[in-house]
Amino acid sequence: MEVREHPYFKGIDWHQVYLQKYPPPLIPPRGEVNAADAFDIGSFDEEDTKGIKVTLFISPASAFMPPFTYN
Repeated sequence: MEVREHPYFKGIDWHQVYLQKYPPPLIPPRGEVNAADAFDIGSFDEEDTKGIKVTLFISPASAFMPPFTYN
């Protein structure tokens, strides 16, 4: 079944979607913190991150692949 034919999308005018004429469901207010700034890890003090332990997740499926690098 084509996604556009699903009953959930019954009232959608796909030509308007293609033309990008639908208004966005949410327009963030101006003056809010930009996401790029909010997630800037350089803004954390060392004291804030002390005690946080980073662990590497290795998928069981990766056991079947020989080690490699991206270099």
